[in-house]
Formats: sequence, structure tokens, C-alpha cells
Amino acid sequence: MTMGISARFSNLGWARWLRLAAVAAGAALVAACGDEAPGGGTGGGTGGGTSVPSTVASIELSTSRSSIAARAGESVDITVTALDSSRRAVSGVDVLLSADSGALTAGSGTTDTSGKFVGKFEPGQDRSNRTVTITATAGTLSSAATIQVTGTTLTLTSNASTVSGPSASARLSARLIDAASEPISGAAIVFSTDQGTLSATASTTDASGTAVIDISGISSVANVVARSGSTVGAVTIRAATSGPVTLEPADVVISDFIIQANPAVTGPNQPGNAGNFSSIEVRVFGAVGGVQNVQVGNAPVRFYIATTPSYGTLEVDTSVNPALSNATGLATNRFVPGAATSGTDAIVICASVDGLDAPATPGLDFPGNPCQPNEKPVRLTVAQQALFAKISTNELIQVTNAGLTYTKDFTVNVTDSAGRGVPGVRITPRLLPLGYVKGAAGWVTGGAGSAGSWQIFDPLVCANEDTNFNGILDSTDANLNGDAFVWPGQAAAFTLSNDGVTDGTGFVVLSVTWGKRFSYRAIYQIEARAAVGGTEGVAVFDNWLLPASTDDVKNENAAPPWVTSPPFGIAASCANQN
Repeated sequence: MTMGISARFSNLGWARWLRLAAVAAGAALVAACGDEAPGGGTGGGTGGGTSVPSTVASIELSTSRSSIAARAGESVDITVTALDSSRRAVSGVDVLLSADSGALTAGSGTTDTSGKFVGKFEPGQDRSNRTVTITATAGTLSSAATIQVTGTTLTLTSNASTVSGPSASARLSARLIDAASEPISGAAIVFSTDQGTLSATASTTDASGTAVIDISGISSVANVVARSGSTVGAVTIRAATSGPVTLEPADVVISDFIIQANPAVTGPNQPGNAGNFSSIEVRVFGAVGGVQNVQVGNAPVRFYIATTPSYGTLEVDTSVNPALSNATGLATNRFVPGAATSGTDAIVICASVDGLDAPATPGLDFPGNPCQPNEKPVRLTVAQQALFAKISTNELIQVTNAGLTYTKDFTVNVTDSAGRGVPGVRITPRLLPLGYVKGAAGWVTGGAGSAGSWQIFDPLVCANEDTNFNGILDSTDANLNGDAFVWPGQAAAFTLSNDGVTDGTGFVVLSVTWGKRFSYRAIYQIEARAAVGGTEGVAVFDNWLLPASTDDVKNENAAPPWVTSPPFGIAASCANQN
């Protein structure tokens, strides 16, 4: 087995690669996190403050946009202009930006020859609707502006619009999505009601962006409200004895409705579980006088599964009591699959609105449509979620821990067979040391037109002695150098963003950190596993030689520790500990 691993490295030409690694174009670049020269973009004066030339009379802050959507990938340019008393631009002014939420990139710097410094604001992980205040400071001078973050919605639904009385209960579901319709997990939801008893007044959204509680003790009408920051959702639940329900607004006449499933493809559930579901949403419209497309509240909506087998159940049985639309005209039900998978579009759910015999617009039409003329269909598929995991990275590394270590970020993304990001999947990574590098190193002068660099002269690649990767020297391991340890052991460590669970887009960030001494001295394989319901996706980033920053490799005045103190020795034999 040892020979196989050694041959693997030999065939890849590791020795030749290592001699050129320090100067190759693929060498990792260091992210700009070290000290900058005077006048650089991160200058900040002394004592953590900012310095202001005496000619500066004011600073002005402007934004490229006054509002931003609450979703990933959005940003706003922040421009700060320094002016003297005659409103002439002043260069060389140190500027510091701050924000009361979100993230600032290039949050500090110095005005250029046009008197301007440009930073950037991003909403960050906080996708709530809010007003963000950006403040620019230069010495005792300051200027501020606000940015509106919008587009996040909170929908509150009940599994019953009518309950039999105070002893009955209803299930409340609050779903929070951002401006890209991606679920927001880990958000706090606060519930309140003007009647009845809530099982909890606060909860946290799960991976699907949903928080669930119960309500009981309704004797007439309960108006329930869910809040997440400034975002609000509401639903009304009535007792059967509360009397007839009146459509809202007054004098509205129902004319049409639309139906959709979110998502149209969902996974099966094992017995006792209901984590996979599709939300069936009906929105009802009407007319008041000559005003069309008015959202209708308290509209009676009915749902049923029209195909056999059903492959699941509807959370709300509307055969006796219909679901009632909320103030925005929305009535929701959930299709909860069983353990079996279906064919593509094999499940059809029909919806209707009581009293509406002919909707103004037709629903989806297809051969074999089982819905009646006054109903509209939606089609669903229950399929195993085939998971695909991928690892990616860029050309950058960071200098961390006061210059003692390097850190490199990788993304692990999980998608289904349709290419949709899968949120809420736990990622299980492993850092597997494949081998280590011995050999003396020193400075090599560059040829004509090229800079010199630190290099390993005659690198020898030795296979990991720990052949089963358990960290223990077993009798079956390849103890090449005869000591009491497995070489190289673990020279790197990882952390995961979001507790190792994929976010709403199916991504998680894997950060690997290692001591500078192990750069160009340890070879790794990164493995990331993602599993849901018995389906597993595996991603591998193979034969990764721990890199060093270009700045360190090309600095002739400071030999890096992998040169001065090689961790695995310099002898020309893997059997030699030296």
C-alpha cells in the first residue's frame, strides 16, 4: 500500500513541481490583510483614530443606491468626499466607515487626488428588512446616510381557519424568506394573539425558514401576529360558533384565483417525519366596483388530492371547513409526502374557491387533468434528493494569527439533481494528510527578468505512514522511519461557517489553517460529505500542497520557517528521521 501511494506522487511529478512551486503562476496570492506602506488604503493615524489635514472643512458621504434587496450578492458603493472651506477636494485624508448592521468592505482608507474614498456596503448574513445607517468619520468630522434593506417577507398560516371551540387547537406556521425567495434559517420569530393561548410566544426558523407553534382556547375570533424584526405576518382563526364570515374588503366580489406549489419537487419522508413538504398556495382576487385584482380576505378555499395513489396527505382537511384567505388573499395548505417516491408530475392537487363557478383565467391544462372547471390544478413530484457536493476555492490565502499562520477558504456547495441549492444539509469534512516533503531549502536567484524565490532544492515526497488515517501507529501502518509516531500527522485544522450546515443557497465555507512552517511540506486531500435521508454526496479536493504567500516566498530578507526549520527533516530518505 505504501508503494502505491508513493508511486501516485511520483507519477504526478511532485519533485519537479516542488522545485518550481514557489515561482509558478499558480502560487497562492496573499489577501491584503497585512500592514500597508504609508499612504496605503488602510492608513488610520495613531491610537486607532484618523488624521485630518488642517485644510479639511467638511466631508460628504453619498451612496450609489438608497435601497438594496435583502439577498446575497447585493452591494452599495459608499463614496466619501473631503472638502476645504472653498469646497475644493482635499487628498490624503484618512477616512473610517462604520455601519450599524451588515458588512463593510474597504471600510477605511485615504482620499485620492480627487478627494474621494470609495468603500462598499453589503447586507451580510442579516437578510431582515431594516434601515442601515452608514457613517463616515475623518478626525472630528463626520457624515452619514441611510440605506433601506427590503424584500424579506413573513407569511403566517394555520392548518385550520376554523376550530370547533376552545378545546380545539390549530397549528401555526410562520415562514420567512428573503428577496430571492430563499428561506432564512435561525431567525427569531415572536408570536402574539388577541385571543386564545399560544404554546410558545417565540421560536426560531428551521432550515426551511419555518417556525411552528400551536394555539388553543379560541372562543370566537383570534387574530394572530408573527414578527421578525420589522417584518410582520398575520392570520385569523375562528371558532365554529363565531357566526358567518364576511369577505374583506366590504362589497368585494370574488373573480379569480391562482395556485402554485413551492417547491414542485420534494423528497419523501420516513415514518414519523414530516420535514419534507410542499406549500400549496392559493391567492384570491376580486373586484370592488370598477377596481379589479383586489386581494380578498376570508375567501373560503378548498384543496384535495385528485390522483391515486396520493403519495402523501394534505395537512389541512378542507372537505368540511374551508381554509380562509388572509388579508393579502393568501390561503395555504401543505402536502406532506409519505415514504414512497412518485413519477414526474404524478401528483395533482386541485383547489377551488366556494361560490366561484368560473374563474376569470384558466388554470394549467394537460392531458388527463382531473380537476373540475371551477378548480385549478398544481402538479407535484416526490423524488429522492440526489445530492451533489462540490468543493471550490480561489487564488487567495490569508495571513492570520499575527503572521504565525495561513488560512485558506473553500466553498462546499450541495445541489439536487435539478441544480437547486439544498439548504440545511450538514457537511462532514475530513483533512486527510497524503504525504510530506523532506529536503533542504534556500534562496534561488531568478533568471533574466524574473525575481528570485525561496525553494526546496531536492524535494523528497514521502507517503503518509498512517495508512488508515486514524492518527494511531498501528501494526498495519507503514512505519518507514521506525520511530514511535505517524508522519506527518495533522499539520492543519479546519472550521466551518454556519455550524457546518448549508445556508439558504446550499453553501458552507470551509476554512483551513496551518502554521507557516508546514507550507510546501505537507500534502492533503480535503473530503466533504453531505447526507440527507440516506442519500449522500461526496466532494474531494485532492493532492493539495499547503501553499505560502507570494510575498513570503519572494522576500529575500526573511527566510520563511519551512526553509529555516523544515518539520520533516532534510535527509534524502523517508527512512531517515533527519
